[in-house]
Amino acid sequence: MRLSSFAWAPAALALWLAACGGSAFSTAPGVDDGGTTGSGSGGSSGGSSSGSSSGAASDGGVTPDGPGAAESGAAETGATEGGAIEGGVAEGGPATGGVTCGPSTECSGTTPVCCLGQATTPTCAHLECGCATQLECASDLDCTATLTPRCCINKVTDATCASGHEVARCAAACLNGAQQLCDPNAQKLQCTAGTQCSTSGGDLSNVNLPNDGLYGVCN
Repeated sequence: MRLSSFAWAPAALALWLAACGGSAFSTAPGVDDGGTTGSGSGGSSGGSSSGSSSGAASDGGVTPDGPGAAESGAAETGATEGGAIEGGVAEGGPATGGVTCGPSTECSGTTPVCCLGQATTPTCAHLECGCATQLECASDLDCTATLTPRCCINKVTDATCASGHEVARCAAACLNGAQQLCDPNAQKLQCTAGTQCSTSGGDLSNVNLPNDGLYGVCN
């Protein structure tokens, strides 16, 4: 009877080991699964990090708004300043050295007005000429402002000449009987369409200008 009981012992031990071994093997896959899950999560995080880095690179690549764009803006500003300079030229002073005042004088600077008297030497004045013919321009070439491109002469009455005298000024157009003056010695056409620069003694005497070849009237 003792031998038969020992004979069963190895069988019982084998069953017990099998039971323990089965439990151990069932636990291992759980650990492996956990590791796999951890690895997958890490992979996912890695992917997310990689995506973020890629996105950051894309954002960083938008460089036209950086210094390059500022330099481009400066160039445009420079162009805008250039336009301003051109506008300044359009609004500048006489195209010539001054207003022709007789055969040897030009009026400019602080005395820009030419006074042509019948029996006196042409002179330059600050503002007024009394009853002498008063030229603030002698042709369109002296009128460089964009809004007043015409040199027009007509008879006016002012504080220095109650009886009236001829005054030439730059204007937008020659109206109310005013006549357009021109430089007969200039190569550039000045008179409006349908008229020409006349040096006729009669045309010049009508506006009280000397017939000396220096002045003309568009007729």
